[in-house]
Amino acid sequence: MRFTVSSLLLFGLLSPSRAVTVNHDLREEAAARDCCQTLQRQLGPTAVLFPGSSGFQQLVNSYYSRQESEIVSQCRVSARSAKDVSDAIKVITNTGCKFAVRSVGHMPWAGAANIAAPGVTIDLKLMDSVNVSADRKTVSLGPGGSWGPVYDTLDRFNLTAVGGRSNTVGVGGFTLGGGFSNLSPSHGFASDNVINYQVVLADGRIVNANKNSNFDLYRGLKAGSTNLGIITRYDVNAFPLTPKWGGSRGYNVSQGPAIFDAMAKFTGKLPKEPLGGGSVVWGYNEQMKNDTIFATFAYLGADGTQSKAELFSEMLDVPFNSDTIRTNTNQQALSDEVDVAFPPGLRRIFATLTFKVDTQIAVGVYEKSHEAFAGLVGKEGISWSASFQPISVTHLQATQRAGGTLQGLSPKDGDLILLNLNSVWVNESDDAAMQAAVRKVINWATQEAKKRNVLHPWLYINYALPDQDVYSSYGRDNIKVLKQIQAKYDNKNLLAKLWKGGFKL
Repeated sequence: MRFTVSSLLLFGLLSPSRAVTVNHDLREEAAARDCCQTLQRQLGPTAVLFPGSSGFQQLVNSYYSRQESEIVSQCRVSARSAKDVSDAIKVITNTGCKFAVRSVGHMPWAGAANIAAPGVTIDLKLMDSVNVSADRKTVSLGPGGSWGPVYDTLDRFNLTAVGGRSNTVGVGGFTLGGGFSNLSPSHGFASDNVINYQVVLADGRIVNANKNSNFDLYRGLKAGSTNLGIITRYDVNAFPLTPKWGGSRGYNVSQGPAIFDAMAKFTGKLPKEPLGGGSVVWGYNEQMKNDTIFATFAYLGADGTQSKAELFSEMLDVPFNSDTIRTNTNQQALSDEVDVAFPPGLRRIFATLTFKVDTQIAVGVYEKSHEAFAGLVGKEGISWSASFQPISVTHLQATQRAGGTLQGLSPKDGDLILLNLNSVWVNESDDAAMQAAVRKVINWATQEAKKRNVLHPWLYINYALPDQDVYSSYGRDNIKVLKQIQAKYDNKNLLAKLWKGGFKL
C-alpha cells in the first residue's frame, strides 16, 4: 500500500512538523531527478554521470580528502567548456536544484566542493587547458588543472606563474581563494596576477571580468568564493622561468624556537631581496611515532649565491638532521616534497589563523597541539602539523600595486605569519575527536594572540574550517562592497540559495 503525506497525517503516523520536512524532501528529490534528466538530454550521456558508473566514481575518487570522496550526488556534470557550465546553470536554476562546484577538490572539509543527493555537482576537472599567449606574457588556465602539469607545460616555454607549492593543488580553488606561492614575496597572491576571469553568471551568461570590462566583478572575484559566479578560465601573468635553489631540512624538535626565530629574521629581510620563500612545520606523525619539525626553502635565482646566503643566513645556521637543499631544481621537484608529506585520500581538516611575527605563539601552538591530540595518539593514521608561513610586507605591497584586495589586508599590517593547522586520520569514528582537537588548538591560539596583542583578524579562506567566519575577517566595508557586487550580478540571489559549499556572504 502506498501512503501519501496526507494519509500519514490523517492516521497520526506523521507529525505536522515532520510532514513539512517530508514534503520538502520529496520536492527536492523530484527537482533533482528532473534536473539530472534535463541535463543529460541537453549535454549528452557522456557529460552527465550517475552513481554506479565508472566515470562518476573516477571523478569522486579524485578528491583530495576522504570526506569529500564519500559524498554521492544525484548526478555529476562533467563539464568540458564554459558553454557546458552555462547550459548546466540554466537548467539548475530553472529547476531550483541545489548544486556544488568542483575544480580539483583540494579543500578537505565535507561539502566544500561536493554535495549529497538530491544535489548536483558540476565538475570542472576536465577543464584543464594551459594556453600560452603569442607574446608569452600571459597564460590561460582551465580551473580543473593541477599546478604540477601546469608547470610542466610552462617549462617548455621557459615560463612560470604565481602558482601552488603542491603539484596536486588545483588552479581553480587555489586562485579563487587568493593563492600563496614561492613567488608571492615579489608578485603577491595568485589572484593579484589574474588579468581576466571568464565567468558564468547565475543567469547562465558567459562574461569576461577584467580592468576594462565588468571591473567591479573582476575586483569582487578576488574575494568572491562561491558567491558571484563560476570561473571557467583564468588568464594570468606569466614570468620568465629561472633556476631555483631549495629543498627542505629536518631538525630535532628542540630546535623549534631557533628555526622559527630564524624564519622571522628571514621574513624581515625580504623587502631587500623578495626572491625567497619558506615555511616552518611542526607536528606529530603516528607512522613515525615521533614529533617532527622541518623547514622549506626556495630561492628564485639559483645563481645568486651571495644574496641567497644573506637572505637565509640565520635559517641555514640552525643545526639540522636531514637536508634535501640543492641547486638548479624546479618548482615541481620542490612541490614533490610537500606532496609526499601531505598525501591525498585520507580524512583531513585544515584550520587557520593569522598573527604578527611572534615566536611564543608558534611554540605555544605546538605545545597546545600535543595537549589537544594527546588522547588520539596511537589511533590509526593520526598526524597533525602546524605550518607557519610568512606573509611579508613585500607580498602585501605587490597586492596593493595590483589594485588591492577586498580580503582586508594592507602593507600597513607589516609582516605577518599565516598558520595552517593540518590534521589527518583514517577512521570515520575519529572524526568528531579530531575536529574537536583542531578547534581546541585554534581557539587557544586565537585567545593567546589577542592577549599578546599580535592577532590579525584575517582568515585565509583556503585553509579555513567551514565554521570559521572568513568574511567577517575581511572587514565590514569590504563585505558591503562584495554584497553590492553580488546583488548586481545575481539580483535574484540564486547562487546564495542554490550553490552549496565554499563560504557565503
